[in-house]
Amino acid sequence: MELWFSEHHSADVKLSLRVRHQLFSRHSDLQLIQVLDSYEFGRVLVLDGVIMLTEKDEFIY
Repeated sequence: MELWFSEHHSADVKLSLRVRHQLFSRHSDLQLIQVLDSYEFGRVLVLDGVIMLTEKDEFIY
């Protein structure tokens, strides 16, 4: 079974990443924090269902 993460932007747009596995998932007092291991982008930090950064684009920061 394949695991996918989808970030929904609008009714017509979403970004989906194929994921090896979920490394971390926890609810804080303010948000849902997830770390995913994706095939294309490496590790991905997701807060409340929105991608914050990935290993592939971290050099920008």
